[in-house]
Amino acid sequence: MAERVLSSDMTSLVNAMKLALKYSRTLLDAEYRREMLQAAHVIAVDSKNLLDTIDLARRLEIYRAAQTAADTDTAACSTGEPAAAADATE
Repeated sequence: MAERVLSSDMTSLVNAMKLALKYSRTLLDAEYRREMLQAAHVIAVDSKNLLDTIDLARRLEIYRAAQTAADTDTAACSTGEPAAAADATE
């Protein structure tokens, strides 16, 4: 999904850049440059959202791995065996 969103945003930016180049020596230059910057801003925001989502998923995975390790250590302590011995018996 993110790939489609970023792809369509990039297409919008390319089209805005083409128009900005086409009208660069006219009175409409500022308007087309503004549209190009708006399209670039949309890409930047969408990219940031994607990276934030990836970062959150990575942090959740690290948290879950730590919780699993803590649960394993807790289980070993409740049986009275050292954690290394509990791992060896499994």
